[in-house]
Amino acid sequence: MKALEIEIAETLKTLDPVRAKAFERAIHELLLVVRPEAKADKFTPPPAVDAKGWPLGYWEKFAGCWADLEFEAPADPPPEPHPY
Repeated sequence: MKALEIEIAETLKTLDPVRAKAFERAIHELLLVVRPEAKADKFTPPPAVDAKGWPLGYWEKFAGCWADLEFEAPADPPPEPHPY
């Protein structure tokens, strides 16, 4: 394990600050993947869905926001002139 720690420390020394921060963030994210207790803390159940897989209330929320709008079809444009 010491070899891995040394390699990580040496790699961090060679990186610029932006890449070093990204490297550290990647290591922390990897730890969340491999630690079972960390996964349990971060778990959120998926939202409830209807029979077609849409989140409950999705269409009521977004389709309902158009209820007060009036839609009128634009007037038909004049026909194009025929060359003959």
